[in-house]
Amino acid sequence: MTGRYCYYLTPTMLTADGYLPIIVIEGVPGSTPPSGDAATAQPSWWGDDLAVAKLRVEEANARLGITPQDARNIVLSSMSVAFECSGPRPANPTA
Repeated sequence: MTGRYCYYLTPTMLTADGYLPIIVIEGVPGSTPPSGDAATAQPSWWGDDLAVAKLRVEEANARLGITPQDARNIVLSSMSVAFECSGPRPANPTA
């Protein structure tokens, strides 16, 4: 993986198996669930308590040298690129 990346989690990321954070790469549209390097790796669920899962995300990002503000900037950069890639914006009907 090249460039900075972070783990990201929202309350909507609760699955039947627990919270599943995503990995977001700076300046790259989209995201991916975290998994190991082995061919049989599965996504990593980080518990069914939102507060605990968010703490795990913050700790994982800190191990990467990513602050909470860095993480927000990385996520916003990914969203910005995704928006730019979605094509021309429709005309504002109220203008």
